[in-house]
Amino acid sequence: MFLREEIPLLISSNENLDVYNKSADGSYFKIRLENGLHIPKEAINVNLRVESASIWYTTPNIITGVNDTLSIIGPDKNDLIKPFVIVIEQGLYSVDNLLQAIELGLFQAGAKYINNGIKASLIDFVPDPATGRLLLQINYDSVSIDFGAPRNFSNILGFDGGVYGPFIGQDLPVNIRPPKPAKFNQIDYYLINSSIIEQGLRINSSYNHTIARVLIDQTPGAQIIYSPNHPTRCNANSLRGLRKTEIEFWLTDDKYQRVDTGSENWSVNMVIEFYLPVTHKSFK
Repeated sequence: MFLREEIPLLISSNENLDVYNKSADGSYFKIRLENGLHIPKEAINVNLRVESASIWYTTPNIITGVNDTLSIIGPDKNDLIKPFVIVIEQGLYSVDNLLQAIELGLFQAGAKYINNGIKASLIDFVPDPATGRLLLQINYDSVSIDFGAPRNFSNILGFDGGVYGPFIGQDLPVNIRPPKPAKFNQIDYYLINSSIIEQGLRINSSYNHTIARVLIDQTPGAQIIYSPNHPTRCNANSLRGLRKTEIEFWLTDDKYQRVDTGSENWSVNMVIEFYLPVTHKSFK
């Protein structure tokens, strides 16, 4: 006869809770376990399940030095045609947030924004919900955009690259349809990974120490609360007879790339479950 045993573990990346070796982007850290984690070698059916987790959805889709610029030519406030290179601050942007940042950047750079007494920035975005595409609206015929320039964010908007414009002689505004849907959500889900077990969940053909997949079901800047009704169990038989004193945790995207947490802490509540024979010394 066997009796079930459980060891609950609440893990947090908070540096005030004995975390060490935490990475600058907040995605990786280590913990030391007081007295260690020990599963008797006589244990059977050892498994680990993540019962809940909390992650702030702040992973940026605009990254400094990677995809943070817009190169555009158009009229300034004096109707002189000139180039503008707008640099967007790193962050997680929605369509409206990005448009506001672009408009502010153009305004501060001296671009034209009033046409015949009506507010009209050089460009606008027009969502097409039916196709998931984001139409690029050009408001002046002298405007051209270089989506092949270094550090551009054309992939977020659904463009592959190239120069669009100018549009001399065409009716305004000009709406440009991108070849692909907009991709503001640069990651599809988070993966919580840990050295506590040897393999974890198998994703397609490989194991990467993944212990949970967390779907993104919140708006940018909000906290994701992962609390499945039926947590997936990971084989943890590799823990039998061992005493672990250090455990690593790291947070990645769906491509196993570590993510920038935006200085926000994340946490995992997990349980190690196993069975011991009733004759084991721990029951005496």
